[in-house]
Amino acid sequence: MWKFIEDTLKKTPCSVISSANQKLTYGSALSFIQLRGRQLKKIVPKHSKCAILCGDEMNTALSILICWFAGVVPIPLSHNYGKRHYKKVLLHCLPDLLITDLNKPDVEESIPRFEITSGICIGSSPSVVQEKVLSDIAAILYTSGTTGEPKGILLTEQGLLMNIVETANYFNITQSDKIIIVRPLYHCAAFTGEFLVALSQGGNIEFFNSDFNPMKLISQIESHNISICGGTPTLFKQMAKLLGRTKRILPLKKIAISGECLTKESAVIIRDVFKETKIFNVYGQTEASPRISYLPPQYFDEFPESVGILLKSTQIKICDKDTDEEVSDNSNGVIYVKSPSIMKGYYRNQNLTQRVIQEGWLRTNDFGFVDERGFLYILSRVDDLIIKAGMNIYPKEIENIVNDFQEVSECLVYQSASGGIGIDVVLDEKYYNFTKQKFLNEISGNLPKYQIPTEVQFVAKLERGISGKLIRRKNRIT
Repeated sequence: MWKFIEDTLKKTPCSVISSANQKLTYGSALSFIQLRGRQLKKIVPKHSKCAILCGDEMNTALSILICWFAGVVPIPLSHNYGKRHYKKVLLHCLPDLLITDLNKPDVEESIPRFEITSGICIGSSPSVVQEKVLSDIAAILYTSGTTGEPKGILLTEQGLLMNIVETANYFNITQSDKIIIVRPLYHCAAFTGEFLVALSQGGNIEFFNSDFNPMKLISQIESHNISICGGTPTLFKQMAKLLGRTKRILPLKKIAISGECLTKESAVIIRDVFKETKIFNVYGQTEASPRISYLPPQYFDEFPESVGILLKSTQIKICDKDTDEEVSDNSNGVIYVKSPSIMKGYYRNQNLTQRVIQEGWLRTNDFGFVDERGFLYILSRVDDLIIKAGMNIYPKEIENIVNDFQEVSECLVYQSASGGIGIDVVLDEKYYNFTKQKFLNEISGNLPKYQIPTEVQFVAKLERGISGKLIRRKNRIT
């Protein structure tokens, strides 16, 4: 990995990486990385594991590159999910060293730490046990683990490099562009699809060190002349609503939407504000490094719910969820992916690896289909599927209908604890007196009987993760 990064930094030495706290040219960053990397080499041997926990996301980025210079494996963490979460990750991966910019990180004192700002190592020298499985690993990325135990995903150098190159081929970033990275690098979409892709093309990179805050993000994009941004449909929809009220126009030339299924209703709202912006609806999973497919922007207005065409080295097949047999075109099924970017496996979980990767095919646990144009569509997660009276019900199908109601701002469909269909509804502020009975009357005229929710809740807001992604929990108690 380091040779690729070094060549990139040398090629465009005047491009800039920045955050609210610091600013470096690529040339200055290279010198800093080499300095800290040489220090790190004296502390841990090659293929050691270095967890990274920083308050400034730019320091997370620099720490990752320092690890690659030293030939060790970075494990980015995020304090945004709370101490309990990153402590679970640390307990699972048992890092040899923690790289941090925090004065007193809340971690076990037995973990030696390397302070990126000073270059000082605190704690006893780590006793490293070499692991053969890590010899070709570029990074270990953990899934969020918001509804279960975190899983460490082993991304290989070859697979990661392939994903960077193929994503850069369609998401062209120039040296005059400035990309703002909103999500922590703990997320693979930000790690690969934004940071490493922008770095590989010499783009100017700015880190947004803040929690989910659309208004603050709008101000920063406007004042810093940002041309590229990636985020969830929820983020861009909220930004679009705020911009629509103020009639402000942002300098964004491109946006990449990922992390959730995009609805027609959200696409219309986003397009209405980002009229001149190239909009890419993309699909991926951390287990695939992450990019699997993308919708070219010229098709966004006509097919906004599609995640488009595959990367060149990627193959997919759609299989019946029960028999695992391939289904015909336009038929729904579980998506399987094969590409050089597929993970090596789950760290310290061979049983799960064998269940998810079968003869080189990654089972994504996403339901979808391919249409006659060869465009891929994602319907839902397998775990989100609601089965009622033998019928498969995809939450997105109901949400698309309900979100078109003028009284509804947004909604979320899930299987309730009683086995029925539950729906949480956020009303538009103009329709605060809209009743549940009126809602049920309207929904009854728009949905088949088996899709009509049995439990309706009007809520002030929907539950979201730190990146703004909606959290959908199965068997929720209402």
